[in-house]
Amino acid sequence: MAGDTYFTTGTTNFDKTVVPLIEKQILANLRAGLPWTPAGSVIPGTFVKGSNGEFRAVAYGDLVEGGEVDLEDADPDPDIESMDIDYVTFTGERVGRVLGLSDNSQERSPHNLMAVAADKVARAASVMVDNVVRALYAAATPDVFGGTSKDAIDEIALGDNFTAKLLKDMVALARFSNIKPLKSGLYAFVADSLVIRDLQEDDDYKEEIQHANPQSLLTGQIGQYAGAAIIDAGSRGIVHSGAGTGSVDVHQPTLIGADAVFAGLGDLQIKTAVGPDKADPLGRRDTIGYKSFIGGVLNDAENEYRFVSAAVATSL
Repeated sequence: MAGDTYFTTGTTNFDKTVVPLIEKQILANLRAGLPWTPAGSVIPGTFVKGSNGEFRAVAYGDLVEGGEVDLEDADPDPDIESMDIDYVTFTGERVGRVLGLSDNSQERSPHNLMAVAADKVARAASVMVDNVVRALYAAATPDVFGGTSKDAIDEIALGDNFTAKLLKDMVALARFSNIKPLKSGLYAFVADSLVIRDLQEDDDYKEEIQHANPQSLLTGQIGQYAGAAIIDAGSRGIVHSGAGTGSVDVHQPTLIGADAVFAGLGDLQIKTAVGPDKADPLGRRDTIGYKSFIGGVLNDAENEYRFVSAAVATSL
């Protein structure tokens, strides 16, 4: 993988129009940032060709704060320091899916269904990466909890809803832990729509909210608060069904900083089948699909994560 892309391709004899269209759209989706992969939060992993799904990635740490020394006439030269380089390998799994279009649907549609299908396949591949990262956050132990004196998911009960104070606590914890914000200068607060609804009903939030720039709505951002960009993940938020007290669903909103995860989409192969063949002698169905290795791992360099998550309840 080169540059800041998330994937590499290995294609032969593919449709000359559809394949570049899908690749371009996947790149656009990933660079724009889906809910769980906001721009700047993912370190791309490079797929190792010829391997069984191995990815490699490198992250570079900052110099330790306060390491400067005095350089007056009698003072010695400073010690030579080493750069902190974190080299990570992780293994992905091979996945794929195929979309079919019948001849009747294409002939009777006023649209170019192959182009529409290409867009849908590209989004599916992009969301696949986003879901891998989402699963990594979902498996992490929450750092803060709704309600009073709670410190475990199974202690969350009805009424332990998300509040503006809890979001401020998450941002403060991120800053205290030296988690860098994204390039925008903000952290990404990602949550499902019910958690965000509870936040929006908080009086402090109502008084202090900064509404998002209209252009940011394209990436799902609905506002800014306490140093965080609020991103609505819709139904793709993290929810642990029945995990709380009395089988209450526990929601896990997450505050994401820079370089929080390593992820990769490698050896992406886009396959198209158009027209008649032995399996489809009348050419009644065209297909378009992909297969790829995909994987990811949390960035825990120096045993510190680059995100903060919460455990809360909510209700309709």
